[in-house]
Amino acid sequence: MSVYSFVLCTVFLARCCVFALLTLTLGRYWLASKISRLSLGGHQHLHQLS
Repeated sequence: MSVYSFVLCTVFLARCCVFALLTLTLGRYWLASKISRLSLGGHQHLHQLS
């Protein structure tokens, strides 16, 4: 295994890890904002209706 191919593999793995971390973080943030928006929105709509 040459140094060049080793570097390529390392870069590829690092890119995959970064992509997975970004996806997890963004997904978690999106879920949290959606849940809070749903719960807050439900309460706000109830208050507006009454």
